[in-house]
Amino acid sequence: MAEHLGLEHQHHDALSDARVAGWVLVKAMEHTGIDLDGWMAGPWRGQPRRSRGAAPAAADSGPLSGLRVAILGQPRDGPLSREIAAAGGRVVSSVGAKTNLLVVAEARPFSWGIERSATYRRAESLISMGQPLRIISGADAQAMIAQAEV
Repeated sequence: MAEHLGLEHQHHDALSDARVAGWVLVKAMEHTGIDLDGWMAGPWRGQPRRSRGAAPAAADSGPLSGLRVAILGQPRDGPLSREIAAAGGRVVSSVGAKTNLLVVAEARPFSWGIERSATYRRAESLISMGQPLRIISGADAQAMIAQAEV
């Protein structure tokens, strides 16, 4: 797991094991959009498991019409996804060759954890290969939408 996440790890070292376990949880939170309380209140505590909802359908027109948008840090059916879809953006599950925007649901500068995520690194890799993809914050996306509505 440590190798997959790009972390240094010393086997049978308690501190190293704990650090990797913490990063596994951080990555799971980023990937699923479930916060720490949600993970700690899992099905073993009598709470129903949250299912990931489908992305909202894109509006027929709007300032993001025709754009494929991946979101990092919120679930695909979360409030930011609904705003983007209402503005015409198609919310996709991951960054790929056809993705136009990666919206990070936190303010700049992005945390080290976000920048180390596989999704963020994939977007940077595509950009370095000439892909017309932009990485923006959730606030930047909301500003794009608001400016077009004026």
